[in-house]
Amino acid sequence: MRKIDARSRVALATFLLSALIGLLAAGSAAAAPFAYPANWKAGFVMDPVLKPRVGYVTDLSGLGITLRKDLQVYSPYNGVSAPAYKPLGQTSGLPNQVVTVAGVLANVSWSGVPGSPWSFSMYVSAENANLLRTRKQLGLPTLAINTLGFWIVNYDLIAKVWFEQCYPLVPQLFSGALNAPSTLDVRIHVADTPIQVSANIDVSVYDVYFEVIPAGNVSTTFHVATSAAQYINVPW
Repeated sequence: MRKIDARSRVALATFLLSALIGLLAAGSAAAAPFAYPANWKAGFVMDPVLKPRVGYVTDLSGLGITLRKDLQVYSPYNGVSAPAYKPLGQTSGLPNQVVTVAGVLANVSWSGVPGSPWSFSMYVSAENANLLRTRKQLGLPTLAINTLGFWIVNYDLIAKVWFEQCYPLVPQLFSGALNAPSTLDVRIHVADTPIQVSANIDVSVYDVYFEVIPAGNVSTTFHVATSAAQYINVPW
């Protein structure tokens, strides 16, 4: 785990203070300074008026498996502009504006303390849910996460533009390990019951929760932003 220099500590403290002020102003009770609840259903059908935050898991391999990229979801980028986060891929099929991902995020959070776990709640296809569930039931051959990529995008109501709110910057696909405080407490859960995206969409998905801690002697830097104009790069 990399140490944070003085300049980074000051920048991080300033950013956290700004985020805390924003949370207090909004009356949020979020426990973590980096907390990104996302409207996962909007990932499939975006509300053109509200434009809520959405997020995706682009890649996940490890634990002896690799999740398939089998969900087509919304991207605000129209093929003319492109996200800075390259693992998301290029938007295709105007006016549909879709990308293909492994999971649709419902929430991502991190305490901001280097070395503490990132927590993910996402929805995946039946095939990926079965893959994860079976692997867990048979016993995880390893807790290592070989590659993990995620991307969160939000709408800046003042600037009236979409902005990339959080994603791994260096490397863009990072490694780590499943958080397991004990052999009886391995932080991954796969729902047994599916949930339908909406009455008008014949797609059912499964809720998955997991926590990731850093791999030994490996550093990762994350891009985090509170608006289109304010962002910081934070080491993990």
